[in-house]
Amino acid sequence: MHPFKSFFVLSICLGSSFLAAGQEKKSLSHEVYDSWKSINHPIMSRDGNWVSYEINAEKKDGYLYLYDWENDTRDSVARGAKAAFSFDGQFLVYSIRPHKDSTRQAKLAKKKDSELPKDSLGVWVTASRKITKIPELTSVKVPTKGGHWLAYLTETKEPSDSTELDRKDKSSSEKKKKDASKTRTLVLWNPVEELKQEIEQVESYQISENGKWIGWMRTSGDSTDSVAVELFDTEQQSRQVLFEGAGRAKRLVFDQAETQASFILTQDTSKTKVYSLWYWRSGATAAEEVVHMGSTAMLEDWAVSEHGKTGFSENGERLYFGTAPMPLPESEDSVLENEQPKLDVWNWQDPRLQPQQSVELKKDEKKTYRAVWHVATQKMVQLANEQIPRVDSLMKGNANIAMGIDNQAYLKQRSWEWPAYRDVYAVNVESGEAQKVLEQVQYANRLSPGGNYVYWYDPIGQDWYTNTNDGNNKRNLTASLEVELFNIFHNTPMEAYSYPLVGWTEGDAHMLISDHYDLWKLDPSGKEKPQNLTKGFGRKNKIRFRYQRLNTESPFVEPESILLLGMQEVTKEMGVYTVNLTGKKKPELLMNSAHAYRSFVKAKEADKIMWRRETFSDYPELYVSDRSFKEIRQISHTNPQQKDYWWGNVKMVNWTSYDGSELAGRLYTPENLDPGKKYPMIVYFYERSSDGIHRYSMPSPSRSIVYPSIYASNGYVIFIPDIVYKTGQPGLDAYNAVMSGTDHVLQEYTFLDSTRMGLQGHSWGGYQIAHIVTQTNRYAAAMAGAPVSNMTSAYGGIRWSTGLSRMFQYEETQSRLGTTLWEDPERYLKNSPLFYVPQIETPVLMMHNDKDGAVPWYQGIEFFVALRRLAKPVWMLVYNGEGHNLRGWANRKDLSIRMMQYFDHFLKKRPMPVWMSKGIPTIDKGKKLGYELEEADN
Repeated sequence: MHPFKSFFVLSICLGSSFLAAGQEKKSLSHEVYDSWKSINHPIMSRDGNWVSYEINAEKKDGYLYLYDWENDTRDSVARGAKAAFSFDGQFLVYSIRPHKDSTRQAKLAKKKDSELPKDSLGVWVTASRKITKIPELTSVKVPTKGGHWLAYLTETKEPSDSTELDRKDKSSSEKKKKDASKTRTLVLWNPVEELKQEIEQVESYQISENGKWIGWMRTSGDSTDSVAVELFDTEQQSRQVLFEGAGRAKRLVFDQAETQASFILTQDTSKTKVYSLWYWRSGATAAEEVVHMGSTAMLEDWAVSEHGKTGFSENGERLYFGTAPMPLPESEDSVLENEQPKLDVWNWQDPRLQPQQSVELKKDEKKTYRAVWHVATQKMVQLANEQIPRVDSLMKGNANIAMGIDNQAYLKQRSWEWPAYRDVYAVNVESGEAQKVLEQVQYANRLSPGGNYVYWYDPIGQDWYTNTNDGNNKRNLTASLEVELFNIFHNTPMEAYSYPLVGWTEGDAHMLISDHYDLWKLDPSGKEKPQNLTKGFGRKNKIRFRYQRLNTESPFVEPESILLLGMQEVTKEMGVYTVNLTGKKKPELLMNSAHAYRSFVKAKEADKIMWRRETFSDYPELYVSDRSFKEIRQISHTNPQQKDYWWGNVKMVNWTSYDGSELAGRLYTPENLDPGKKYPMIVYFYERSSDGIHRYSMPSPSRSIVYPSIYASNGYVIFIPDIVYKTGQPGLDAYNAVMSGTDHVLQEYTFLDSTRMGLQGHSWGGYQIAHIVTQTNRYAAAMAGAPVSNMTSAYGGIRWSTGLSRMFQYEETQSRLGTTLWEDPERYLKNSPLFYVPQIETPVLMMHNDKDGAVPWYQGIEFFVALRRLAKPVWMLVYNGEGHNLRGWANRKDLSIRMMQYFDHFLKKRPMPVWMSKGIPTIDKGKKLGYELEEADN
């Protein structure tokens, strides 16, 4: 453990002394990835006196930190993770991960998952700094709103009590069953008062919000089909049995007042099980069955579902649960597997394509329909059904109206229409009656938090509307406004989205919305005129204000002043502002700087705030202050080793595109740039990204793109231009933006070498690169990740990750063609790089993985085989089992090495690596990597 102040000062002093001694900075290499660290899981205690967070690296053990606000110090423990504070902040509960080296060695030894090193439990008493560690942790739970008790589950393998002779007499299956038996022990623990209870053979457990009750299900006796559902009263330190007998129980829940509990239970011994709902009230001797298959309101052949979410309303008056058609009984197999045909039958009348049905199969098998049991009347009401399959409750279940959603009539259109259509209903929670209030709508439409209004944005008229929940009082709330309520950067062939809804004020009194710059307060009844909450300050000063939600426990916007994040549109500087909901004052500036701010968190019971701040060269560290932001403290220092490496600088560039569009972009240059030298440049792009100029560039192995920090450190300039689009010409639009931006920076900066330029992008960026290299040979090399090369074949394909048809993407969203293939085939051909492959003179490297669920793998294959046939230099990296972006660390590191070797060869004239010059035959796969460089020509 160490205080933060001492640590920080020591780091700075050591760094200064090293550099003073003449230490030369190094370029970032691929070896830094394993040890570069990041912050994870920052949390704040309710009183704001404590902050906890992790700092982890991929290949090294991390640390859990505890920051003490009052003393401005921090302590750490090794390998801590997934921490949670007790309600009053008196202790911190966390997992202790095993050493990464020990886990790695166990995997190398081919240990089973059950034999790998396990997490331990750590409990850190904040005042005394006392730490207790418990091994063999399975899970832990802490009450969120009170109490000092916690519960954790450990699992230990039972030693065999048989002699060697006994074991020889037992059958193999019996021995396996005995050897595999484990003891699951639930421990109830108060670390403040040092009190403990232990219960064995626990299957699952739950703890109430305020910590009064801890409940569990355990196997009763020797039979796995007998269960005991029990409670422990932490105040009285007494136990009570709610149910004991034959059956299996699940989903134990408590109400917020901690006077009621519920669970579901089945007493079927067959594999097909039918559940019922059980209820217990404080003072009762046992739980009682309240809803079962034969209940009055239960639909015929339906039952309580084991997959449905169960929970009480906040006021405890309602118990929500899920129902579903009864599961089919198990079939007796009388046909051998090879005697059964296996096929999918595609039918033109299917609402969902067969691939989509396959992707969603598990979800369909567990589909449930929301129902409610009213505690006072002991009456069940079915809210959702097969006609209205989704019903969402409001006001934490307290509202008398719920929102129903039905999209079944429009499922087929989902293949070509986006966003998907749906009908909206107001569902009476008391009776289950449903009133359709909106029909065939696409965009934001829901019920207000109090259930008094339906509200939605109309993209055609570009206005916000409300209607009372009976559907009889439709009102346009923004007809008088002369500002854009739609996203002015929108440029796809579909109606534009609105700017973000801010939220509703207490009691559904007002609805708050955003335009491009400012916030507005609307009267949902339509009686008051719209009021500009930010007094036009945003539009006047070109500042885009966005609401920062600090109170996550209330469905309403804060009742007094709210926090806004404002970004200056030209300079991209950010500021934090506050504005009063009366709208009588302009926003008050609390702080601003040339940084990106994000992740604001407020202490639940104090005016203390935590957030993150970053720039291209400053890691997004954690900062804290009070709500005035007058005393700001940095509480983390994540990568002090960065000072030893060359980094880079970034600046904004602006230019006019060939078609007259005003564009912006980011230019990254090496930290040690010599203006008298010439540097290679890589142009990376996707769509618009200039707003991210202040975002940190983590030295991390690539999932699919180039990282400016790595390349700038190694003597490259990176240019990232914005791209804007018109319908029907995405390839030309990319060419206009990228080429005009390239012309601009070449003219503006003499240190750029126009003969050593490359292109890099992935997915939509990969497509644009594939198109651009058919139109120009100005770039010496291009790397295109997962490019669509043939829009005619891609149009009729499937997005395998979702099972959806790709038609909607080409007609209405990112591909921006705005029409069907048969209505304008020429448009599809003109925007397909495959048909212009003979014009390509630029060497091309691709990555397209064989499990890509977004862009079909065959798109990369089509492009590769065409280039190969025409003897164009082309390489394609296919990472086995990987999807659209790389996940595996080794694969990401491999891509980073190969991509830099590729650009180093073509842009820095370095020797080719063997994988480029000779390839890697399948017979050498997994044996040779081919990183070694060919001998340079003499």
